[in-house]
Amino acid sequence: MSPTATHEATHLSTPGMTTTALRRTRRALEALLGAASLAVIVTAGLALLGPALGGRTLVIGGGSMEPMIPRGALVVVLPSAAGYAVGDVVTVQQGTATPYTHRITRRTALGGVPYVETKGDANAAPDPAIVPAAAIAGRIALAIPALGYLSALLGTFLGLAGFLALAATALLLAGALEDLEGERCPACAAAAPSSVLPAPTPRARGVRGGAPGARAPAEDRAA
Repeated sequence: MSPTATHEATHLSTPGMTTTALRRTRRALEALLGAASLAVIVTAGLALLGPALGGRTLVIGGGSMEPMIPRGALVVVLPSAAGYAVGDVVTVQQGTATPYTHRITRRTALGGVPYVETKGDANAAPDPAIVPAAAIAGRIALAIPALGYLSALLGTFLGLAGFLALAATALLLAGALEDLEGERCPACAAAAPSSVLPAPTPRARGVRGGAPGARAPAEDRAA
């Protein structure tokens, strides 16, 4: 083996390189856990927000409103006391039928009763039948893509259990990587910030100061 190849092999097998890889993996896991925690908090908050404001929170189950509202989005639907106008994106529910979310394209009246025509943005033609304005559950006040999938997952026992198990596994793995990182590089572990405050440094008598401190129609489902 040439001196250059020997040098490269030694360099790639040094503890410093291994410690760097461990540190990057651990930080990636911690960032993933942080993002997952934030997503869960936002999803739970939105699920409570709709009912708290007199509306509802739904998961968009179809792609008829894409690209504005993609399949799997989590939406907050709020009623409007002022009524609804052409161009509003609303959720319609007639009786026990599955609600759907489309845009109002026309207002009309039959026998003095107000009706609306709706259409999905991704559909070529309006919906086949007009619906009573009274069937409108509310206007879309907020839509966040992809969070509907997380809401649907957390809404089942198996999904919630699986999510918690994965989060716990990632947390344990991050801790194990941190311990391994300390074993491979004790100096790195000693230099890492600690949550434990250092013991106070004794002061000489008469000297002031101390130690320094530490540092389709879219079929929507309830969320």
